[in-house]
Amino acid sequence: MRRADVSLELDCPPARFWQLYLDEDFTRETFERALKWTAPTILEFRSDEREVVRNLAAQPKLDIDGKVAKLIG
Repeated sequence: MRRADVSLELDCPPARFWQLYLDEDFTRETFERALKWTAPTILEFRSDEREVVRNLAAQPKLDIDGKVAKLIG
């Protein structure tokens, strides 16, 4: 599986950043509308007083012929 790191520049205070970053609707819309990927699936989410861990999975939408799509799965 390939890995992709996505960076977004948000001009906002830290509290607003974390509110957006952890918001499921914002994340879904970013993937679906801005990136044109499938809706992300949360694989892991945990938090404690020290850290928040969130792992997502999503796939880019490929605009390819049906035969090719079937070949690559």
